[in-house]
Amino acid sequence: MAQQRWDEPHADRLAARLRKYEKELTVFLWDDAVDGTNNAAERALRSAVVVRKITGGSRSERGARATAVLMSVLRTCRQQNRPLFETIRTLL
Repeated sequence: MAQQRWDEPHADRLAARLRKYEKELTVFLWDDAVDGTNNAAERALRSAVVVRKITGGSRSERGARATAVLMSVLRTCRQQNRPLFETIRTLL
């Protein structure tokens, strides 16, 4: 599909990108360490989505950025088994 030329410009551009990035897009086929889905990323975002729904979301761009940074630090601390408050104190 990516090898053929398309009359539709959008389809032709997509096919060109698929050809250009074929190796990166298919690495999961030969490397067992690479998951072929985005399930891990979806699960990582789930807690942030729940917080946003419960709180009604951020009311400003600044608040949204602050929430994104804090959720990122929280997730990283959990993944690395680090204490959250000590890590934040060190970062500040």
